[in-house]
Amino acid sequence: MAEILVDADWGLSLGDEATPSATKVGLIEAKQQQLMKLKKKLKLSNKQIYLIDITINELTNLKINLEASERTLLYGRVIYLLRQIENELQDGLGS
Repeated sequence: MAEILVDADWGLSLGDEATPSATKVGLIEAKQQQLMKLKKKLKLSNKQIYLIDITINELTNLKINLEASERTLLYGRVIYLLRQIENELQDGLGS
């Protein structure tokens, strides 16, 4: 079973201007926890571990800069990295 890291509700809530900052922080922290659990639970390649570590750091940057002008760039980077992790995990299951 593939791990789903980016779903529509998470992405829409995080990207929506109407979502309160406290809710966004909660979503970000939950995603960081999900990634940390994933790292402990699965036997991952070095590349997968690296992608997860980078994504956790980018989520922290996003959380810090929620009100800054670069939040859109950070949000896009986080979504891209999460999709990369999903692809890596899917490829690993197929091997």
